[in-house]
Amino acid sequence: MRLHGNLFIKVFLAFWLVTIAVLGGWQLATNYFESQLPRPAWSGARPPGEPHGMMLRMIYNLENLRGRALTRTVEKIRETYDIEIFLLSPSGEDLLDREVPGGVQDIARTLRRDPRLPFINSLDEQLAA
Repeated sequence: MRLHGNLFIKVFLAFWLVTIAVLGGWQLATNYFESQLPRPAWSGARPPGEPHGMMLRMIYNLENLRGRALTRTVEKIRETYDIEIFLLSPSGEDLLDREVPGGVQDIARTLRRDPRLPFINSLDEQLAA
């Protein structure tokens, strides 16, 4: 059987090459968009929803770091994404020995009342817990 002249083989290979290209493109696009910061909604405050994938990965990484690695990661996130992260103890003190702004303390009190609330939206910023 000649492989280079068989129409079935050509169609079969073309089908699999297109399938691989589509799946590869989908995977690349998914990785790209999940690595970007969530954009604010045009209408101001967004309705509550599930957290963005990048935020979930960031929270997971922070939960699994200790000591100097945790401090370096928080500094890198602040420099790279312009996100300020405060890791608070149950008493409301920052675990990295920084001064905690009043707004962050207010959010911590709100989250102690309702720990199921993952995001707090306001018109000018979005805060995650």
